[in-house]
Amino acid sequence: MTTSMIKHVMVAGLAALILPGLAVADAPARPGSLRTIMLKLDSNMQAVSSAISREDWVKVAQLAPLIAQHDEPIAADKLRILGWLGKDVPTFKSFDTNAHNAAHEMAEAAEKGDGLAVIRAYGSIQQNCLACHQRFRKAFSEQFGQP
Repeated sequence: MTTSMIKHVMVAGLAALILPGLAVADAPARPGSLRTIMLKLDSNMQAVSSAISREDWVKVAQLAPLIAQHDEPIAADKLRILGWLGKDVPTFKSFDTNAHNAAHEMAEAAEKGDGLAVIRAYGSIQQNCLACHQRFRKAFSEQFGQP
């Protein structure tokens, strides 16, 4: 994967993790929209939590890459977000990079059956999601008129 591709994945990844989507909450989620990506990530994070509670490390190892390497938003959405972020793009990317790396760490720990390391990595993903939500969600909602 090229550096450019990694950057696009990181930006898209964090956008998908922190933004409720460009579609109104009651509107159907369109393929490739942030809302669709967020819903899928939410489902995968819940599935990981469930697998952790059952100590199903095989399932965690299967799900972790889906979190780390999730779909990207459609180009129009991505451009709107990047334009809006402006000078905050590096901050936004850092949250994404940290969550992405933690998801990979979670996969590695799960493959080793190291439950405590899995939980630490999962916590790191959640902490980065929360930090990004707290930093960007309200302003994003105000900018794009989202709930």
